[in-house]
Order: sequence, then structure tokens, then C-alpha cells
Amino acid sequence: MRRRDLRLLAGLFVQNFRLNTAGSLLTAVLVLCLVPLYRGISNLDALHSAECLKEAAGFAGILLLTPVGAPEQDRRVRELVQSKQIPGTVILILRLLMAAATAAVSLAVFAAVMRALNCRFPYAEYTAAAAGTAFLYGGIGAAAGLGTGNVVIGYLAAAGAFLLL
Repeated sequence: MRRRDLRLLAGLFVQNFRLNTAGSLLTAVLVLCLVPLYRGISNLDALHSAECLKEAAGFAGILLLTPVGAPEQDRRVRELVQSKQIPGTVILILRLLMAAATAAVSLAVFAAVMRALNCRFPYAEYTAAAAGTAFLYGGIGAAAGLGTGNVVIGYLAAAGAFLLL
């Protein structure tokens, strides 16, 4: 890749992070910070640590991955994206990858905090499983939201999956 292409790609990444991922990340971090208030996260055994991580992962995945198509719900934004040189599907894939990476990192930090608070569980395995759970719930929400063109339906589908699974 040429230097100019890398600069354009970096600009695309930054703009989409600000537009789509940053607000969701702040909300997910706030929710993860609230988990200890209604559920203890210290001195847990492996079973209770897994339950806590699954619950946190569900929230993080829903909040981060579901709204990837939200900006395109506005007709003007959708028309603008369609008029650009880069296809809209590339933008959506970029947003999904950013949201997935953000979810994985936030869950890894949450699991590290749990370990620091004397929870006993295999860190790598449980963190990977939590990331998979986040991708499942968030993927359901993103697919429903993108398929219907309505992010609220995506949130409802993801919340339904979270409650049923």
C-alpha cells in the first residue's frame, strides 16, 4: 500500500470509530463498571466467575456490535455512503471489526480486574469464551439491525437472545 492509501485508511478508521464505536464503548464501559454494584466480582470460584463474565460479555457485545448500521438509518447518511468510492459493505465490515476488537479488549480488562480481585479461573480460556459470547449476542443484534434497517429491532433481538440463552 502506498503512504497516501494508508493515510486514507487511518482517516476512515478514526472517523468511523468516532461516529460509531466511541459512544458505544463509553456505554459498555459504564455498564461493565456497574456490574460490581449489583453482582460481586471478587473472590469468586470458577463457576461464578464464568457466570459473571458471561453476563458482562452479553452486555458488552450487545452494546458494541449491535449499532454498527445505525448511521445508515438516516437517509442522508446512507446516500452519502453510497456515493463514496469505498463500498458500504467495507465500511460495515470495518465497523464490525472495530466493535469486535473493542469488545474483546474491554472484556479482557474486565477479566483482569476480576483476577486482581482474587477470582480463580483460567484467564485465557474464560476471556476467549466471554469474547465468543459477546460476538454471538452482538452478532445477532447486528444481523437483525442490518437486516431490517432498524437498530432498535437489533437491540430487541439481541436482548431476547441474551434472556433465552
